[in-house]
This record gives sequence, structure tokens and C-alpha cells, in this order.
Amino acid sequence: MKQTPREILLGRHGGVQARLDQVRRQVLREHFRTGEPVPSARRIWQELATALRRWLWPTPAAWGGLAAVWAVILGLNLEFAPAEPAQARARSAPPSPQARELLRQQRQLMAELIKPEPPDSPHPPRPRSQTHATEVQT
Repeated sequence: MKQTPREILLGRHGGVQARLDQVRRQVLREHFRTGEPVPSARRIWQELATALRRWLWPTPAAWGGLAAVWAVILGLNLEFAPAEPAQARARSAPPSPQARELLRQQRQLMAELIKPEPPDSPHPPRPRSQTHATEVQT
């Protein structure tokens, strides 16, 4: 019976499994011997919250004042916000014929400015060495 390549490789390296298990046990033994617990996600969040508390706590009045100032700014911004664009357009008068003509002329000028210029010569520029060689030969 013919063996597959997988069976050949497994037969050839079958003794490696025991050595790998031994290395794995040794690594785990060394890791847990140090007594360092594996940090959990909850522990990381607790440490982050503690660090933020230590950083922010020395000046709670200043942070409270800053929050109050931002609340006032937000309130003023909402109170004096400009009207909605649709409402502003509805209240404004339609453009006059002169304004429409000026806008048309402005669009035409912009189209002329943006339009790409055609190249001056149909031949691309040549390197200077070829230009000099051509001039000398003629």
C-alpha cells in the first residue's frame, strides 16, 4: 500500500510531539512561577480609570469650570445659530436679471480660465544632447 505524503511526514516526525509537550510545560511553569497574573480586560479598564482619576482629581474645580464654560458656549451657539438654509432662501428675493447676467458672465470666465491650453508644438521636447547633435549635423 502506497503512503500519502502526509502519512510519511507524520511517521517521520511523530516523536517530536513529546518534545513539544515538554517545551510547552516548561514555558508554562516558568511563566506561572514568576507569579505575574495574566491581566484581564476588566483589570486593564480599572487601571485606566484609576490613572485618569489620579490625573484629573488634583483640580476638580478647574475641570468643573471648564465644563461650565463649554456648556455656556454650546447654549449660545444653539441659541444664535443661523436659520436653516431652506428658510433663508425662502425669505430672500429671487435674483434680478442683472444678477443673473453677471453670474452667467462669471461662469463663462471661469470656464475660459479652467480650459486646458493646447500644446504649442506637436513634437515633444527632446533632450539637449540630441538637439545639439541634430544642429551640428545639419
